Amino acid sequence: MPINASFSALDGSKDAPSFTFLGRPNTGLFYDAGNSELCVSIGGTTVARFDSGGLQLTGIDFLSGDVAMAFDDWTVTMDDMTWTIDAAAWTVASFSVTASGNISLIPTGDLIVTATDDLLVTCESTVITATGDVTFAVTDDIIATCESASVTATGDLTLAITDDIIASCDAFTVTSVSTNALAVGRLGATTPVLQVDASTSTQAAGVTITGAASGSGVALAALGGAAEPMSINAKGTGALSLQSVATGGLKVGTSTAECATIKGIYLSAVLAVTIPSFVATAADSVVETTTVAGAFTVQPVVGDMVIAIPQEALPTDCLLASAYVTNTDEITFTFNSKEGGGVTGAAKNFKVLLIDLT
Repeated sequence: MPINASFSALDGSKDAPSFTFLGRPNTGLFYDAGNSELCVSIGGTTVARFDSGGLQLTGIDFLSGDVAMAFDDWTVTMDDMTWTIDAAAWTVASFSVTASGNISLIPTGDLIVTATDDLLVTCESTVITATGDVTFAVTDDIIATCESASVTATGDLTLAITDDIIASCDAFTVTSVSTNALAVGRLGATTPVLQVDASTSTQAAGVTITGAASGSGVALAALGGAAEPMSINAKGTGALSLQSVATGGLKVGTSTAECATIKGIYLSAVLAVTIPSFVATAADSVVETTTVAGAFTVQPVVGDMVIAIPQEALPTDCLLASAYVTNTDEITFTFNSKEGGGVTGAAKNFKVLLIDLT
């Protein structure tokens, strides 16, 4: 029946919509005058609302198939959100999700989020579980504020952000069995600055980094069993440097009271030391004092430890007794001989290992 005139209906409600169907009187359209919204009711439940800002959806359930969404801006506000989908691909200028409860994304395929602006997530907890890859490609910021965040992917987790990642949460957990469980660098996993390898099938050990208040230091420790070893290695023929920039010392040991602070360990250039001739009895020894000016970048001073290292064989029957710092930039060598043996003097080359304790 054609109608060529306007007409008005009662506002209706979710249980008794104004425009309904003979076989389903609680399904149809009604007007929520209190909120100035045109609403859709299904079986007495409001599932969609239209207001001056656009469409609001409630209780969305994607059961199967692919979901592809392209918007200029997308803002979702809800109590709890759970999506179980085969694959998701979102392309948006700005993506904002605010939930007073939890956000759960469970794709059985890949999860791909592409934002040409910001990705904003605010919620109590975020859980992403995917049997494929999880990819976030954002040309601006990722800003997440939540109590906890968890990402579980049997494929790759890729974050491609041209600006900042700002996360405020109690905990962020990544479950992975990849050699690149976490890879950070200019070219991602190709040449990472930081790489976390979780590929060992029996992996149970790891590393913890514990921060403290300013001036109280940072602690790096092993995780795992009651007695976990830890190794630190350079690559190939590269050298491992410790305390090469800071001017403080290096402490090794568990006793705070007796632990020495080592400011550096240095090896001198070759030093020429003249060993004099002498005839020894049981009590005879000789002393040779040698200045070492310019041999070290750090001058040895009284209180430092030195170890004399001969670079060639000493004269027959000659024994190196000791070496110690006498004055700044001056080291004293003492020699003696085997009992009853004479020593024929000669100039011999030494190097000195300096342990800077002062």
